[in-house]
Amino acid sequence: MRFRQIPLSLMVLIVLAYIAALQGQGVAGQSVAEEPPSAPKYDTYVKAPPPQEFLQRLRKTHPRLILLDEELPKIKAFLEQDVRGKAWYRNARERAEELYARPVVKHELPDGRRLLSISRDVLDRMYHWCFFYRMEKDKKWLDRAWREMEVVAEFPDWNPSHYLDTAEMMHALAIGYDWLYQDLTEAQRKVIREALWRHGLRLSYSAYKGLKAEGQQSWTTVTNNWNFVCNGGSSIAAMALLDEMPDECSEVLYHAFQRIQIPLQGFEPDGAWWEGLGYWGYSMRYFCPYLRALETAFGTDFGFIEALKNTGFAKAGDFPVYLVSPFGTNFNFADSGSDTSHFSHWALFYLADKFENPLYQSFQEERTSGGLQDILYFRDLGKSGNLAAMPLDKHFRGAELASMRSSWTDPNALFVAIKCGKNGISHAHQDLGSFIFYALGERWFIDPGTESQTYLSHQHHLPRSHFYRIREEGHNTLVFNPDEGFSQSGSGTSKIIRMVSSADEAFAIADLTDAYRRHGVSVKRGYRLTQGRSVFLVQDEIESDHDNEVWWFAHSAAGTKFSLTDDGRHATLERSGKTCHVYLLAPSDAVFQVMDAKPLPSSPNPSIQNPNQDMKKLAIHLPKVQNVTLAVLFVPVPSGQRPSVTTLPIRPLENW
Repeated sequence: MRFRQIPLSLMVLIVLAYIAALQGQGVAGQSVAEEPPSAPKYDTYVKAPPPQEFLQRLRKTHPRLILLDEELPKIKAFLEQDVRGKAWYRNARERAEELYARPVVKHELPDGRRLLSISRDVLDRMYHWCFFYRMEKDKKWLDRAWREMEVVAEFPDWNPSHYLDTAEMMHALAIGYDWLYQDLTEAQRKVIREALWRHGLRLSYSAYKGLKAEGQQSWTTVTNNWNFVCNGGSSIAAMALLDEMPDECSEVLYHAFQRIQIPLQGFEPDGAWWEGLGYWGYSMRYFCPYLRALETAFGTDFGFIEALKNTGFAKAGDFPVYLVSPFGTNFNFADSGSDTSHFSHWALFYLADKFENPLYQSFQEERTSGGLQDILYFRDLGKSGNLAAMPLDKHFRGAELASMRSSWTDPNALFVAIKCGKNGISHAHQDLGSFIFYALGERWFIDPGTESQTYLSHQHHLPRSHFYRIREEGHNTLVFNPDEGFSQSGSGTSKIIRMVSSADEAFAIADLTDAYRRHGVSVKRGYRLTQGRSVFLVQDEIESDHDNEVWWFAHSAAGTKFSLTDDGRHATLERSGKTCHVYLLAPSDAVFQVMDAKPLPSSPNPSIQNPNQDMKKLAIHLPKVQNVTLAVLFVPVPSGQRPSVTTLPIRPLENW
C-alpha cells in the first residue's frame, strides 16, 4: 500500500506541533493545560497582573525574597547601635545555635498524619542559619543549611495529604535557595530546584490548573488559615524559581495572587479574625511574608497594600490589642491554646509599617522579647502610639466579639471579653455567649482552651461533640436540656445587638436566640461593667413556650479556692491572697454549686480528653423553667478589703 506524499509545508507544521506538545510536558512530565473555560472568578481587592508581568518585573538576582542585600547595612547598624537591636540579635543568635545543636531532621509523622512539625522546624532553621550566614559569612551556617536541605530534598514527599506541611516546607527551601544562592554550587541548586518542583510546586500548579495529582487540592479557595499558608508558601517558592521555570511559576503566582485574597473578607469590617487569636497569628505568619516577598522580588506589591487601606485588614492589629488582657495574656476562644501565655507577634510591626499605625509598633515593642522575625519586619516609625488614648471597649462586628476594660495602663484593671458569632466554622467551639473575666492581675473566669485530641481524630475517630472543652458545658455559657448532643445549634449564630460605653461603665447585649432555637423563643445575655467599671454583671433573659432544664456555668483557673455561704447565694473565689465575690441576684430561689470541670452525667466522657486537673466551675441549676431572668454580679476585691458593692437593681435588658 502506497501513501500519498505529504507536502513539505504540512510536514513542518506537524513537526512544530509535535515539538510544542513535548515542550508542554513541563519540568517533570506534568501536562500543562490551558485555563479551563469555566475557571472560577473571585471577588478580589486588587486585580491580578497578567502572568507574564511577574517575569517581566522579576529581580534578576538573588537574594530576592523578604530581605535584600542592600538592606543589610541598615539592619547591621540597627543591631549594633540600638538597644532593641542588640537584644533581639542576641536572642536570634541563641535560637540559631539551639537549632544548630539539634540533629538533622527525619521524614516522620509524629501524630500519624502530619509532617507539619518537621516542616516548621526546617523553616525556623532556614531563616536563622541563612540570616546569620548573610550577616557573618561564617561557613558553618552555610554548610549546615545545605545539609538540611539536601536531606529534605531526598524525602519521599512533603506529605501533600496535609498540604500545610508541603506549603511550609516549600517556604523553607525557597528561603534557603534564595538567601544562599550565590554560595551554593550549581549542583546543589539543582537538587533544591528539583525538590521544590517535585514535592511542592508541581502539586500546587496542578491544583490551580485543575489537573490530577497526588495529595490535597481543595486548599486553593478555602476561607480559613490554610489559604494564607498554602497559597503563600506556593508563591514564595515560585518567586524563588520564576526565572528558571517561568511558565509554571508564572501560573502559580497568577492564581495564588487571586485566591489568597479570598479569606481577607474574614477581617471585615473591624479587623477581627473569626478563627481566634491563635489562627490570626498563624495566618499572619504566612500572609505578611507573601506581601513582603512581592515587594522584594518584583519591586512592587502590584497595588495590594494600597487596595487594603480602609479595609478590615488594615485594622487587623486591633484584634490582639483589644483581646490581650491588662497583664499580657489573651482571650483564647476557639482553638487558640491556653490563656496563660503572654501574647506578642512580629506581624504587628509589618502592619504598623504598611498602614502607618504607630500604636501597633508600640504594642509589640512593649510585649516582645525580640527575635529574628522582629528584626526582619521592624521599621521604626519615629513616633509612638498612645494606647491610653484608645477607647476602652470594642465591638468587632461580623465576628461578633467584644472586650471591655477599666484601664489600659493598670495591670490590675478589670477585663471582660465576650464570644458570640457562629458555630460550626473552622476551629469553633460551641461557645456562643461565653465570656472571660480577669481583674487584680488574676484569671477569675476563663476559657479552658484547646482540646488537643480534636487534632487527632484520625487516631480515635471521635467527633468534636464528644469533648468537654468543645461543648457548651465546657464554656461560660448556658446549657439547655443536657444530653449527648450539643445544646446550641451546630450551625447557630449570635449577634451583639447593642453596645454602649461611657467613662463610668460599658455594656453589651447579645441575642443568642438562634443558637438555642430548639429551647427558647428568646434568649439574650447582657454583660455590664458598672459602678465606675469596678464590678461586672452578667444577666440572662430566657423566654420559652415549654419547660426547660437550664445550667449556667463559669470556669475558673486551676488552683482557685471556692467557698459558698450557707444560703448558696454568695460565692467567694481566692487566688494569690486576692478575692472575687460572686453574688446570685436572680432568680431568688436559685443557688450556686461548685463543680469539677467535668462532663455532666448525660454527656460523653472520653477517657483521652483533657482532665482539666484542679479546675472547677461555678454553676447554677434550674431544673424546670420557662421564663426566667438570671443575674450574677462579680466583685473583685484587693487583699485586706471588703466588697464595696454586693447587689444591684435588676433592670430588663431592653432598659439598659
